[in-house]
Amino acid sequence: MLIGTISGFAGKTADTIISAIIDVFLAFPSLLLAIGVVAIFGPGLPQVIAALAIADTPRAIRLQRSLTLGLKSRTYMDAARMASAPTWWMLIRHVVPNTIAPMVVVASIYASNAILAEAALSFLGLGLVPPDPSLGNLVSEGRQYLQDAWWISTIPGLVIALVSISLHLFSDGIREHLDPRLGV
Repeated sequence: MLIGTISGFAGKTADTIISAIIDVFLAFPSLLLAIGVVAIFGPGLPQVIAALAIADTPRAIRLQRSLTLGLKSRTYMDAARMASAPTWWMLIRHVVPNTIAPMVVVASIYASNAILAEAALSFLGLGLVPPDPSLGNLVSEGRQYLQDAWWISTIPGLVIALVSISLHLFSDGIREHLDPRLGV
């Protein structure tokens, strides 16, 4: 949120520099970028965490930037500028409270995407290394027993799907609860 807020609020030079860096990361699909990072640094938990952060952070930064740019042109921000309010006060009083709800919703969606990406990386042998627990490893190890014991791979796959769907429904519930336009 910090980088996106700086990009959207600081001005044209900072926005141009940050946007150019973010565009480089957004040029690659997130899973492909995560595979590339893990391929460079090797499998393991810290590498997977870094890979998923590098893959999903640019999208969050771009969203925060667009939310900040939208708020920057609001009437109450113009009034705060005319009252000579300091920049930090406008950020704390107006920008952060008005962007936190969408970012929380997006964070739960990104958590779901991170679970799917970690399972995919582990399935490919690039994620967590056994004996570290991973649903992707369980699905991968159970492939050879699919004809005789289908549940070895199917149940971890269903868990991945259920957790992903649950997090998406959770994000929808958060959005409904936090969105003031819905009147809940």
